[in-house]
Amino acid sequence: MPKKILLPVDGSDHAHKAAAFAGDLAEKYGCEIVLLHVVQEKQVSEQMRRMAEVEHVGQGEPPSLPRLDNIPGGVGWAMDRPAPATVPDDSQLNAFVNEKIVEEAREILKRHGAQASRALFKNGSPAQQILDAAKEEQADTIVMGSSGVSDLKGLIAGSVSHKVAQLADCTCITVK
Repeated sequence: MPKKILLPVDGSDHAHKAAAFAGDLAEKYGCEIVLLHVVQEKQVSEQMRRMAEVEHVGQGEPPSLPRLDNIPGGVGWAMDRPAPATVPDDSQLNAFVNEKIVEEAREILKRHGAQASRALFKNGSPAQQILDAAKEEQADTIVMGSSGVSDLKGLIAGSVSHKVAQLADCTCITVK
């Protein structure tokens, strides 16, 4: 039975299903789960930009409005002027997206009676980072989605899950 599961997540539907499967395994067998997200700088979609704006990503505390009490004829707060807005850059948006991906996986695990002991963030080739993390963490099982959010290149060169399954020294469970 598995003792330590490495769960790579990328925010895809298959990764969500893999998280549910890993959660069920961990709940049944009492094994540890380590989340892994391989960070890839990508163009941030307009949808993610809007969500980041709503969440005030990169904006810190909302700017305070000036008092008008001390100005002759001024009463209360300056409400007629909009507060200056700051626009988060792509690195802030990518960090926000990466955290959301891991947060979603933690929520799925929780719904399935499990929790991750920690989350790892790595940069580089997803397949190689998954294999390296499995060795570093001494994971005896990798549970991952069969396909993620890769591009056409992944179809031609082979999927990450296929590469990992072929090269891993431990059990690999691929979830569709």
